[in-house]
Amino acid sequence: MKKRLQQFAIIALTLTGFLSLNSCGDDITELHEHYYEDPSTYWDIVFLTVGDSSSGEKYKWKWNSDIHKYYCVIPVSEISEKAYDYGAILAYTFYGKYDEDETQHQLRHYANNGAIIDYDISYDMEQTICFYYYWDDYMNTTPPPTFNFKVVLLSPGKLN
Repeated sequence: MKKRLQQFAIIALTLTGFLSLNSCGDDITELHEHYYEDPSTYWDIVFLTVGDSSSGEKYKWKWNSDIHKYYCVIPVSEISEKAYDYGAILAYTFYGKYDEDETQHQLRHYANNGAIIDYDISYDMEQTICFYYYWDDYMNTTPPPTFNFKVVLLSPGKLN
């Protein structure tokens, strides 16, 4: 009886392993290949820098005491209705020096100092992106340093 149970367990495990490896791998692979190779998917990348008050950057952080956040609103003409309604608009920030020790972080990001870096996209009145820098407790008002951002726009069909 014990030997039959062992044989049954071995057969059951073998069958389960075989079925789990072959159940949906091909379908998922084909879906991803089609998605990334689709010539009607367009993308654009915009690099932006938001500086502190002493920097020479075009865009600077501003303090909003009503919401207890630093913010910076930047017009981005590349934001299209298709990307906003049917695509994706992703934002990233960078730490370190380019080609040396640089790391990229997708926003909403929790910085090492406890601050939160976030963003909003607006398409209604103007095509803008607003970056935010704040703390969970909303008590800390230390000004943010200069940040470099990358905005990636994906759209089904041409962006504009």
